[in-house]
Amino acid sequence: MSKELGNQKLNYVTQGDYCLPCIRTKEQNELHIGVWANRHRQYLKQHHRIKYYNLLTSERLYPYLADIEEQAEAMFTQLEKDEKMRIAAITYAFDKKSSFLKDWGAAFIGRVTLMLKQADSESDFCKRIASIKAMSKRTIADSFLKDASNKWESDPQYKTWIKKREYLLIILTLARYFLKERKGGTAK
Repeated sequence: MSKELGNQKLNYVTQGDYCLPCIRTKEQNELHIGVWANRHRQYLKQHHRIKYYNLLTSERLYPYLADIEEQAEAMFTQLEKDEKMRIAAITYAFDKKSSFLKDWGAAFIGRVTLMLKQADSESDFCKRIASIKAMSKRTIADSFLKDASNKWESDPQYKTWIKKREYLLIILTLARYFLKERKGGTAK
C-alpha cells in the first residue's frame, strides 16, 4: 500500500490491523564513538532531551558525537604533553637542587622570577638577564636559562615562549622552596 503526502510518496506495510510506514535512514559513515562521546550522549539524554532527540531524528547525533570525541581526545593529548613538561621541570629542579642551594639566594630567585614573568619573549628575558650588574649572578642566570632550555626542547610545540616560561617558572618555584626548606622555614 502506498500514499502520497505532499510531494513525497510513502509506502506502508500492514502489520495486523495497523499500517506502518516504511522509513529508511540515509547511509551513514562508520564513526568512532568513544567513552567521552558516550558520556556526552548520556548527558544530553538526561539533561537536554529536546536537543538529543532533535539531533537523533535529524540524523546528526553521531556526527556530533564523533566531533565531541575528537575534541576530547585532542584535549586529553594536550594535557598529557603539559604534564610531561611539568614532570621534566620538576626532575630538572631536583637534579640541580645542590646548585640552587649553593649559588642562588632567595632574593636572586625572586628577581629572576620577576624578570621571567615580565618578559614578552625569550630574547626580552635574555636582555633582562644581561642587565644584572653582578657578573657572577648574570653568569649563573644565563647558564640556568641555556641549560634548562636545552634540557627540554624535544617537542617543537613547546618551543613557544609561553610553554618555556611555564617550564622555567616551575623550576624557579622549586628552587625557592629548596632555599626555604634549607633555612627551616615553611615554603609557600
